[in-house]
Amino acid sequence: MDEVTQLLAEGLDLLDGGDYKKAFKRFKSAIDIDPESSEAYFNMAEASLGLPGKKIIEIASWYRKSIDLDPENTFYRVSYAEFCLENGIFKAATEEYDKTAELDPDNAQIYFNDYAISFYRNARKFPDRVGMSEDEIIKHTLEYYLKAMEIDSERAVNILKA
Repeated sequence: MDEVTQLLAEGLDLLDGGDYKKAFKRFKSAIDIDPESSEAYFNMAEASLGLPGKKIIEIASWYRKSIDLDPENTFYRVSYAEFCLENGIFKAATEEYDKTAELDPDNAQIYFNDYAISFYRNARKFPDRVGMSEDEIIKHTLEYYLKAMEIDSERAVNILKA
């Protein structure tokens, strides 16, 4: 096992055990050795969620770097999108969910559904950041539910009126 793989394995064990500080250090050491390790950047972002004092912009940059290094990784994209939603970064979250659905069309319905639920919940927590009225939030959410169901709004309205 090479040194980077060893550091990643140790970091994941520490992360699983809730020792975020030591896990973060292992992932940082892995990056120092291999700055092209998407897994190290991703897990450094994940570990930093448990550390007080880490800035949102810093964490977002590590998620972004992991995606830049492994753009087909839908898990990285969804994790970053959820991080964005939970922190009121709505445009990036929407873009990531849309891209993830494009990369994995067999599971697009799941991604759109998950996005709709999370967007609605978080947009209401950050009304000043979302830039939408309550009705616009509901409309946007419904549009993604309809994408998940693969039906258009006209059909939905007709069904609801029936």
